[in-house]
Amino acid sequence: MIDRLAFIRQVPGLVERIVRVAAREAIDAKRVHDRTLAVRDIANVALAELDRTFPAAHARLDGVGRYELAEATVRAATAFAQSRLARRLMRVPVARFRSAPAGADVALVDRTGAPHVVRIEAFASDAERVACTRTIAAACAREASVLRAPAVHFFSLRDGKLRSFAAPPASILAPTPLATRAA
Repeated sequence: MIDRLAFIRQVPGLVERIVRVAAREAIDAKRVHDRTLAVRDIANVALAELDRTFPAAHARLDGVGRYELAEATVRAATAFAQSRLARRLMRVPVARFRSAPAGADVALVDRTGAPHVVRIEAFASDAERVACTRTIAAACAREASVLRAPAVHFFSLRDGKLRSFAAPPASILAPTPLATRAA
């Protein structure tokens, strides 16, 4: 699998952005039309987004490089679409979805009303995920529609694992008073 996903390791940001677009389109199809996209449809959306958004990336590559990038994009989109997380998201009732805050791909509430967000990523470490969790929680705190910081769930395109982080305490998100800031 590592050889097949070489482009995810070489240009993780590029593949991540493309798959995030495809995943958001799949979630929007669920939210707006209550329709579930097939795995093949999600992979095709990812390929179309790659061609639309990054034609310059294709131009710099030789034929084999273009093929490898397209293959990595399809494999990453397919890995997400076939994941337990994606299947579970497609079973969530439409009424539980919310608008995703900045930095997240999906927002929803669970049966008890607790908020959750999902981010599809290609981060190299948990430190990057923790930083992203704080950014997402801060974005949620700024929005009036979210009453509390959500739990954040990351789906890694690098290894296909789901990692979850509890919402950071409000004290971490609260601004530091001016009098106590270090000079």
